[in-house]
Amino acid sequence: MEGLPKYVFRGTTEGYNGNPSSNKNRVTSTSANPSKATLFAMVAAFRHGANGIVYIFETRSLAGIAINDGNCFSSYEEEVGFNVPPGELQKRSIGYIYVNEIRVELAKNNIIIKKSIAPELLSFELKEIDNLSGEVIEKVVDGLRNDLK
Repeated sequence: MEGLPKYVFRGTTEGYNGNPSSNKNRVTSTSANPSKATLFAMVAAFRHGANGIVYIFETRSLAGIAINDGNCFSSYEEEVGFNVPPGELQKRSIGYIYVNEIRVELAKNNIIIKKSIAPELLSFELKEIDNLSGEVIEKVVDGLRNDLK
């Protein structure tokens, strides 16, 4: 898909198909940055009491789904929004990875994600994370491929 990164990521929890608003409005947020998606997964795990996971998508597999402008935080979330409910989008992923596993792979690439994050500090933490180059993201995804669920 033209103008999009090769990969996007969605941080959530295992078995969670999105909040009622996302499903009703047929909108799913993803991030172009696996570090930021990991933070979203960590907060979701805290809120829902479930395992935090990050879905990985090759954007070419999302062809045909309309893209939206995202929310007012999209610039520091590196958000890419899709006009489809979360459960439908997740079916197009190449798989998902648990938070602890992606944190290890990110660390191998000198990207350190804290072990825990307070939900009320999410916006602050997202602003503190650097944007990643396509090359680094490719290395992270390649390092995770064999462990995807």
